[in-house]
Amino acid sequence: MDAHEQPDSPSEGEARPPQSPAQGAFPPGAAATTPHAPLRVALPPLRVALPPLRVALPPLRVALALHTDGLAADHLDLFIGPDQATDPDARIARSYRLPLEARAGDSIRVGSHDAMELEPHRAEYLALAGPRELSDGRGRVEPVFSARARGEIAANRFDLAVDHADGPLRLRGARGQDGRWTVEAHRHDGAGTRRT
Repeated sequence: MDAHEQPDSPSEGEARPPQSPAQGAFPPGAAATTPHAPLRVALPPLRVALPPLRVALPPLRVALALHTDGLAADHLDLFIGPDQATDPDARIARSYRLPLEARAGDSIRVGSHDAMELEPHRAEYLALAGPRELSDGRGRVEPVFSARARGEIAANRFDLAVDHADGPLRLRGARGQDGRWTVEAHRHDGAGTRRT
């Protein structure tokens, strides 16, 4: 036996050194990996296209009121909230101040209007039956219209289809980067065609 060769089996009485599972699997001088070395495989990133999340909202109510003789100049108040509020005093009606020019009879004039977001108002403003005097010299509120609506509401925008007595009305509102709101009103015929 050559000096560099090792016997295939230990001599009698000679203990064989323990071998790892990788030993003996590679020719002499070849690199062996340990059983605990991580296997690294480059995979392409997983891309899954999900549809946008849409939450079905319960029926909504939209109301427009004329606010006069108050602390601020005369204006319109637009209210958006649940159609069937259980507590009329709950402050759940999202509220926006619109200029008087945004009114067209008993509706909102078609077009784009500057708006200012107000603090939430009480749910009773969504269904005012008639004019109401406000306390503390805040003026008088007179309902212009109140109608059921459906659509989407988020913190910085809303998109509503309003069942107005004069026909379908589309209201869209959005807060700009400067914090100011714009409310757009559009009329649609029964087929969904936009009218100006």
